Amino acid sequence: MRLPLLFSTKDLQFSDLKKTQLHWAEEELRANDQLTLYFLDFEKLPWTAAILVAPRNHVLVSVPRSSYDTAEIAVDVGLQQASWMQSFFVDKQTRVKFKKELLSHGLTEQDIPHGLLAFDGGLLNPQSTGFNKKGRPLNPLWFRSYLIPKTPDARANLTQVLREYMAERGIFFVRPFDDEQLLYTDWQERFLGAHEHEEAILFRNMYGGAETARKDSMQIEMLENVLADLDRGASLDFLAMSPNFDDFSLQISYPYVFGNYPKDYDAMNRGQRHVDLVNALRAHLIRRLEWPVFIQAARACRAGAIERLNKGPKPPPGLLKFNVIEELDLFSQAMRQKYPSYWQSSWDDVWRTSSSD
Repeated sequence: MRLPLLFSTKDLQFSDLKKTQLHWAEEELRANDQLTLYFLDFEKLPWTAAILVAPRNHVLVSVPRSSYDTAEIAVDVGLQQASWMQSFFVDKQTRVKFKKELLSHGLTEQDIPHGLLAFDGGLLNPQSTGFNKKGRPLNPLWFRSYLIPKTPDARANLTQVLREYMAERGIFFVRPFDDEQLLYTDWQERFLGAHEHEEAILFRNMYGGAETARKDSMQIEMLENVLADLDRGASLDFLAMSPNFDDFSLQISYPYVFGNYPKDYDAMNRGQRHVDLVNALRAHLIRRLEWPVFIQAARACRAGAIERLNKGPKPPPGLLKFNVIEELDLFSQAMRQKYPSYWQSSWDDVWRTSSSD
């Protein structure tokens, strides 16, 4: 599904950051009908800050984030970007130059909304938690912050890549969602809390805790019912999921070890058998839905499934309706065809083509 949204670019000046209102960034930088990519050139550091901002009543979904962790395994986090970012993170002079840059424009770190720049409080991580005197951190569902080399090529490449991602991923890049509902609903509680919402039961591991047997039974029943509905031609609407479902999907994992496994499958305890049953159903559901937000979770689930088979007895033939590894491999194959950008190097190329400039 594609959205009829425009994509524009604008330049910011440091003078634009001199605001007294607490939430000026949310109020002034978000347009009504278009994504906006802002650029802010630094003078004392060889980078340009880039900020992708969602339109009003929309949220960003599977949109790349900044990272300086070269060991991180994540969708849209490439080694070239991470290595380039890390080179500044480890340089003690970066923080000094950053503060001098702000002071030369009559600003301090406390004047910058947390998360507006990808160098925030000395950390190259715009999604890190923390507050400054200017109020709450910017919501990463509305803002994505980057640092890129200060070159025309890097600007053009970043703009082109994000445009291409938007065209390819559609509602999995940016989706409509009411601003007021986002601000005044505890979406973390909806998925990770004690209340049993459908998406949590379907996609989150619920092992352990009180009433475990009841919850396990509910989870199996709901997965089977949803799959039966899909067989009858129904659909599960991604737009009905939580606005930060992309983050929540990373909670899906196949437990590597669920207690000590016996040699014989029949001797496994109820919890161990439940893990096998629910993950077989869930892997099939993920394949049927073909939502790219599951790409990273599918990788973790596949690795966990292999680990599980290495540590415990294999399920008897016919016990499980679906083979976890086969289902996830079919999902990945479909995603490579429909959303090839997740496997391409175009994101890293923004930093690679400019790194020698």
